[in-house]
Amino acid sequence: MNREELFLERVNELKERLDSQKEYDILCASNLVFQLILDKNKELANIVNTNDIQIEYSIAESEMYNNMVKMGMTPDTLHTLDGIYPPKAMTRHKVKTVTLDEFMNTVVIRQHGTDYTVNQVIETVTKVLGARHAGDAWKDYESILAKETAKIGGTHITTRQILGIGYVVYDALLPLYEDVKSRV
Repeated sequence: MNREELFLERVNELKERLDSQKEYDILCASNLVFQLILDKNKELANIVNTNDIQIEYSIAESEMYNNMVKMGMTPDTLHTLDGIYPPKAMTRHKVKTVTLDEFMNTVVIRQHGTDYTVNQVIETVTKVLGARHAGDAWKDYESILAKETAKIGGTHITTRQILGIGYVVYDALLPLYEDVKSRV
């Protein structure tokens, strides 16, 4: 299997795992997101990051949260923030298109006054909760995000964030997916 075929297979698998919404599948989806956009030394991320098609990450922006930040009224403990869910899931929010770096730096969890980004969530779920590092946190934020603080629908709150992150990545990769598919 060449790298283009592997890319197509992984994007298809990402969608299947996200759609199942089972905790194990979400953990696997996190690893796929990591492989597709963050693992800079691997073939899949190289396809995504060195192609001729511009990849845009569309996220819904919460005006309510942005106004709270402007007024200095952000809650000290807020497990999830609006803003990372795919645009079609957030019909009353503005949609904005961001680069990979902006997407990775988008805040999705606030815990005791500290903000945590998409990148930190992906790394924590993939490496610690998904046991890529045998379940051991290597960084302080991984320890904090991996703690059993809350569950939504029976799934750890940090793991649950992968659903929104994964769908944004999937939607962003569709133009490249179609291009690669037409050539394979």
